[in-house]
Formats: sequence, C-alpha cells, structure tokens
Amino acid sequence: MKGGWTKGNLEMLINTMNLIEANKRAKATDMEQFLEPLIIEDSFMQMIPWEAGNGRKHHTRVKASGVDINAKFVGAGEGLPTSSAAATSEELNYIKYGTASEIPMDIVDESDDPAKTRATESAMLVKGLLNKYTSLIFSNDGAEAGSFRGLNSLRSKLGLTSTYHNIEWNLVFNAGGTGSKLTSVWLAQFGDDKLCMRYQPGKTVGITHKDAGIHDAFDGNKNRIQVYRDEYTIFGAPDLEEETALIRCANVDWSKTSGTGAFTELVASDMLSCLPDQNWNNTAFFVHPYVLSNLRKYFSAKENVRYSYEEIQRLGKVLTVWGVPILPQGTFSVAESALTA
Repeated sequence: MKGGWTKGNLEMLINTMNLIEANKRAKATDMEQFLEPLIIEDSFMQMIPWEAGNGRKHHTRVKASGVDINAKFVGAGEGLPTSSAAATSEELNYIKYGTASEIPMDIVDESDDPAKTRATESAMLVKGLLNKYTSLIFSNDGAEAGSFRGLNSLRSKLGLTSTYHNIEWNLVFNAGGTGSKLTSVWLAQFGDDKLCMRYQPGKTVGITHKDAGIHDAFDGNKNRIQVYRDEYTIFGAPDLEEETALIRCANVDWSKTSGTGAFTELVASDMLSCLPDQNWNNTAFFVHPYVLSNLRKYFSAKENVRYSYEEIQRLGKVLTVWGVPILPQGTFSVAESALTA
C-alpha cells in the first residue's frame, strides 16, 4: 500500500523530540517518573514534536498566499521574466502555562512515607495539568492574555478550504451527524514545517517542576498553616505552519458504526487526500475512545481490508486505516455543537 506507517517513516517520527525527550533535554529528570506513564494516556502529546522557534521574543510564520508565475522559453541574448510570490506573516507568542500544589506540612510529615505522599500529589497534579493543556490545544479561544488560539478555532466551520500547489483543498469535512452525540475526528501531519509545539529557543522546553519549599497559607477556616509548595509549568504552544497539515471531520455521531454521521474509511480517504505529504509520513488520526471502540467493532464485523492492526513502537498494538494509526484522545468532547458553514 502506498503511504502509511512503514518502518522508515515510523522511525522519523519516533526519533523526533516529543514531550518526554523535551524534558530530558531540559534535564528535568525529576519529571520522568510522572511523564513516562502519563504520556501513554495522551496520544497527541506522544506524537507531536517540540521545535525551537525562529526568534527570541516570538516565532514568525511566513505563509505563501499565491504565486504568479511569469515564465517563457528563453533564446540567446534574452532575459528572464520576473515572477512574484505573495506571502503573509504571523507572529506566534511563546507560551507559559502552569499551576502550583500546596500540601499541609503536618499531613506530609506525619505520613508513613513523606516523599511518596508528595510524589502521589505531584503525579495527580501533573496528570490533570497535562490533560487540561492538551484539551486547550484544541478548545482554547485565545481570549485570555498570554494564551493562544486552539485548533478548533482554526477549523471552526464547514467548507473551510486552503490553496496548496494551486489546488483548493478541504480542511473541514462533514460526517452529517445531528443531535447531542457529536464529536470530531482529527487528522494531523507532524513536523517543523507542518504541525508542532513551538518553544523559545535557548529557553526551557516541555513541563518543569520547581520545589518552592515551605510557604505560609490558610486552611478552609482561614487559619494560618504551613505548606509544601510545588510549581509546575509547561513551556510551548501549538504551531500550524502548513494549513493542509490539519484536517477535521466534524459532526461525527460517536454512537454509530455506519450510515450518516458515522466516521468511515471513505471519509478517512478523503481527509488523507488533502495532506501535503502524500506518503503520509508522521501522520495520525485522533479520535475519542467512543469512536475508536465503534471502529474496532466495525472492523471486527466486516473484516474491512482498509483497516488493520499494527504493532507500532511507542504506541503498542494500534488500529490503522489505509495504513495510518487511529489513536484515542480522551480530552475530546462528545457533546459538540453541530458545525455549520
């Protein structure tokens, strides 16, 4: 089959710097015990690479909006005609997003294993922070100062298109579902020139932990107490460099395995045809676990030859369609409003 996850392009993605590798390079070794198990539950963070920006204060994206080619066959003594390319630029701010944990000293110090007590609290907080941030990568509206526009806002209506190689490509497809059980399926192609997480060059990358020591605080009755304070921060923002590297299928009815509203291999084929790299390197579908469950049932009942199970490094046993992994993403909503034109 042309395209899909061959050994070669699998290694291309697996050798890129995902969140765990970003933290290792930042020497945030105290985070490894938390991230290694947590990132298994977050397929999007497993896959998306972290890349340095091109500026100290912000990253500048330059996108071609059209090319006017003026060319001709040139004879002896003749000059070349001039062509022009129209481009737009956009600045992406570097993002800092975080939270803190405060645990009363007496609870920690009087426990059988104080270090484990703090580590357990930290693990829960890091998991919640990572889940919320992944959700914001898709759902954030960018209204809060210092934040970013989420991917949903970039794919917010049916019929949205982009021109690539002088051809107009669909960016949002419609599964046709209605009612209260709607979600979306996302197709992403990763890379420094496609979709990645962008961080400030020479600065902290990934998710960091700071033991802030002992602080004064107040309990629920406004009595003064002392707490152990830990601070966790994520440095990085989603950056879509190539419009056709992110495709959405909206109005997917997660309760259906076939018919109007269901996500099928035919819709998957249409989405894949819009990607810039038609070898489908570094590419994956992301779906809510409900949708993935239905796809497994459909594959089991129909034995559809476009679906197969593959053993993939870092991911384990994965259902694929047209050779491209279909990965679960539990942070997706299953009660989306119907998308319209």
